[in-house]
Formats: sequence, C-alpha cells, structure tokens
Amino acid sequence: GSAQPKKISGTITFDEGYAGTSAIAVTFTIVGNVTESVTVNVDPSTGAYTFDLPNTITSGTAEIAVDASTFLIKKASATIGATGATGVDFALINGDIDSDNAVTVFDYGILSDQFDTAGPDADLDGDGAVTVFDYGILSDNFDKTGDE
Repeated sequence: GSAQPKKISGTITFDEGYAGTSAIAVTFTIVGNVTESVTVNVDPSTGAYTFDLPNTITSGTAEIAVDASTFLIKKASATIGATGATGVDFALINGDIDSDNAVTVFDYGILSDQFDTAGPDADLDGDGAVTVFDYGILSDNFDKTGDE
C-alpha cells in the first residue's frame, strides 16, 4: 500500500481578548531538509490544527513558524517521525497590524485611522469593529516582537 502522509498537529492559542469566531488563516512555514509553507484555517475557539506535511519534508528536526494576520510570528522546533509530529503548540501575541513582526507606533497609526469603523485591518479582537478594546490589546503588547 501507499504510505500515509505525515501529519503535523497541535494547538494555537490566540492571545488576549481575541473573541473572533470565524476561522483564521494561519500560514505554517516548515524548515527542514527543504522549506515548505502550508496555510490552514484554524478555529480560534479551539485552536486545534492538523495538516499533511508536504512529502518533500523528510523525518528529523524541523523548525515551524506560524504567521496569522495581526499576530506576531512564533517558531517552534518539532521532531518529525514516521507519522509526523503531534503537540506542536503555539501561543500567538496580537497587535501587529502592519505585518512587520513588531508592535510599534505604526500599528497605532493604522488603528487610529480605522478607529470606530469595521476595520478590517485593526480589528484585533475579532468583534467586527475597531474600538477601545483593540487599543487595549495593542497597548498590552506594545514593543513586543515576533521570532526572527
């Protein structure tokens, strides 16, 4: 029979006050013997994800980076065995509106421009509007940076 594809699975915690209910597109970049990217829609209420590893990635140690809109990039190391890897978990920090992997004054600028609108870029808590709650998330995470 043909070999089953290796799977990667785990949980993503979407930080702080994120109340959105629609799936979030998360890009996983797997750096092993080669570099591959896979985008998966993740339900923020559970954060659970599973995807088939591209068959170009062989067993061994791989670095996996996750990137989702307005969240800082996080990386984790995973040991990929015969069936893949499980328990590859991430905790994402919110507030990176301009996608430069840092929460800075530039993010405040976009949030200010979109304040009291439906966003969409600066709606950090996923409630469909840019409000003081989004400012709170940005303030709490100000000056934080994602993994390089």
